[in-house]
This record gives sequence, C-alpha cells and structure tokens, in this order.
Amino acid sequence: MTADADGDGRSNILEYAFGGDPCRPDSSERYPVLTRESDGVRLTYGPITAGVLDAIQSSSDLSAGWTALDVMRTTNPTGVITAIDPFAASPAKKFYRLSISVP
Repeated sequence: MTADADGDGRSNILEYAFGGDPCRPDSSERYPVLTRESDGVRLTYGPITAGVLDAIQSSSDLSAGWTALDVMRTTNPTGVITAIDPFAASPAKKFYRLSISVP
C-alpha cells in the first residue's frame, strides 16, 4: 500500500484514489485540503475513484490511536466531498487523517 512506482513521494493507492496515474509523477490529482474556518475544521477532497473507500479519522494524540470522525459530509455535483468538524466538541489539539482503501 505504500509503493510509489513513479517516485514522486505519493503512494500508488493515494494517486489511484484521487484519479491520478501511479506511474506518472506529473499526473494532476486533487489532494485533500484541511482548513480552519469559523464553523470548524473543514476537509475538502475528491472526487475519488469509484470503488475506493474513504474514512475521516481523528486523534487528540498521535500515540493514542485513531477513531472514525462522525461528521456531516456533502458531495457537490463534480464529486468534491466536504466534511466539517465543529469546534464546539473538539479538544484544543486534534489531528486528522483520511484513510483510503480498496476492497
């Protein structure tokens, strides 16, 4: 899962998931963007390749493990996904990751 056929520093599965070509370092995928906004932390990504499973996870401490983040997700007509984690329930320090898998 961590192989990098084109040597660009991005794993093959990540490039595939976001519509890139794992064998071409110049393929133009759309990678996840995390921004802090007035309504919380916003994660925007996609579109993702059909059949790829994605899960947003968070942790308050990188050594404590990851848990699924229960947030409302919306998908626009072009397949771009937006998820917002409101500040109210968030600890002062929070880490995020997007888990990608292919069944």
